[in-house]
Amino acid sequence: DLNKAEARINKSNTKMGLQNRTKTGKSRILYLNTRCRNALERLKPLTHTQGGPIFRNNAGGDTYNAKAQRNMWREILEELGIRYRDMYN
Repeated sequence: DLNKAEARINKSNTKMGLQNRTKTGKSRILYLNTRCRNALERLKPLTHTQGGPIFRNNAGGDTYNAKAQRNMWREILEELGIRYRDMYN
């Protein structure tokens, strides 16, 4: 709910697909700061009318692709001059 500046987290996206529960089995509210809220507002015209997930890959598909995520993570760390470290969920 962008008007209240909050997002309810009650599902998870895993390599097995969309799960109707979180990892802990509990839903929670994420309070959005101004920067996050503004970023979501800018994404709204691109994703809101399509329905489904807000975050998509460059081809407009599913965001869960572990190999692609690791490759992007490695590239970002290299560009920033930071030694490789595992990314965590």
